[in-house]
Amino acid sequence: MTQDQVGQFADLSGDHKFVHVDPVRAAESPFGGTIAHAMLSLSLLAPVVKELHVSDATTTINYGFDRVRFPAPLPVGGRWRGTAKIAEVTEIKAASRRSSRRLSRSKARSGPTVAANAWFGSCA
Repeated sequence: MTQDQVGQFADLSGDHKFVHVDPVRAAESPFGGTIAHAMLSLSLLAPVVKELHVSDATTTINYGFDRVRFPAPLPVGGRWRGTAKIAEVTEIKAASRRSSRRLSRSKARSGPTVAANAWFGSCA
């Protein structure tokens, strides 16, 4: 995670809190430096979803999230990795809906930075 990425997200979201954009001031915070926005951390998981497939699906859309949590911050300069697995697939008329549990962990801190259950609709 780079300061430039966090700064770009701050500009897009309008969230310019010092813990995200002011490294000097953030160094004196409990985080010890700047951190990524929680919603930026969540959005980083989008590419992970591409790895989940329903065999006959040609189109997949985001249906929503359940149980989104941000147990730990993702520090600027930290590396992260994302994992996801299909928890269930439910067939509905002309489509299917799947649930996945997505998790992002920061290598700079122990424990996940994001945990969420995501729902996706897929059409054959």
